[in-house]
Amino acid sequence: IEEQNNLVALLPEKARQLDQRLTEMLTEMEATYPSFNPHCAAELAHQDTVPAVVRHRQQGQKVKVTYKEQGAQVESASIIYTIEGENPRAEWFCLPATLQPGHRVAATLPLGATHYFIYLLDENNFLVTYPDLPKVEKGKKTDYTSTALEVK
Repeated sequence: IEEQNNLVALLPEKARQLDQRLTEMLTEMEATYPSFNPHCAAELAHQDTVPAVVRHRQQGQKVKVTYKEQGAQVESASIIYTIEGENPRAEWFCLPATLQPGHRVAATLPLGATHYFIYLLDENNFLVTYPDLPKVEKGKKTDYTSTALEVK
């Protein structure tokens, strides 16, 4: 059972090469990396400095967001949307949003979008979701459209 033996100490150069290759592959695929959950029950460093959405407005396909920083700067923002209405198994897509001066974010929803979330990623790698995602119970499916913002 190879997994029981940590080979990093024995083969540090091989571990470095594999790590570098994995990073290259993830970059080529434009993969997203894990981030921290500000609602995690465990105490995490910088958990109390995450930004918060204070206002949002949607007019047609345009979405405008205002947020406040509480110690950590926002590094990026995105819109997560679906075109599948209230389908509990809806597929969700990600579009980058634009950070603007004055703690604002602007994004354009694609035609056909029915529901969306706003994501803010801060400098400490905490992902703030607006509105907050529902708590998921182990073994149960969650309908995210019931929590998401509905496109008007």
